[in-house]
Amino acid sequence: SPHAGPPAAPKQSLRQRCSFFGVPPGVLFGILFLLILLWATTPSFRQVSTMQNLAQQVSLNAIISVGMTFVIITAGIDLSVGSILGLVGTLTAMTLMAPHLVARFGDMTMIVAIVVGLLGGALVGFINGAAMAWLKMQPFIVTLATMWAVRGAAEVLTNGSPVGTVSPDQPL
Repeated sequence: SPHAGPPAAPKQSLRQRCSFFGVPPGVLFGILFLLILLWATTPSFRQVSTMQNLAQQVSLNAIISVGMTFVIITAGIDLSVGSILGLVGTLTAMTLMAPHLVARFGDMTMIVAIVVGLLGGALVGFINGAAMAWLKMQPFIVTLATMWAVRGAAEVLTNGSPVGTVSPDQPL
């Protein structure tokens, strides 16, 4: 018969076979080396609170990188991610620090702030998507413009100053 069996799989290089989720082995060994070095030389690194702090610091970037992975896999680009994150953080913090909302909703202000942040991010995402899908604009141009517009909106909302606390006696 003309077909002797299933087609042979393409040969993989040693680097491809040793990679873990596409990460080259050298990078993995480097990270493992640093972790072991820190573990052995820094007693405070071994504390649970340090591991919790590391996980908390990495979590935001991990969430964003998952979303960006889908964008990149589909041959897209989004330059406005960081600015949208800043705007959402600003909206959320301003909602949490609004005295009238804290007085009215108390501990439920946290839920209101989360909803405001999610809606703000979804609105900017919708505007980006609409400009690309319906107006047939290039993603690079749309997200570049959105990056600057959203960054400016966050600056205007805060008047260029950090969002502070209401007062020490408020619940949040």
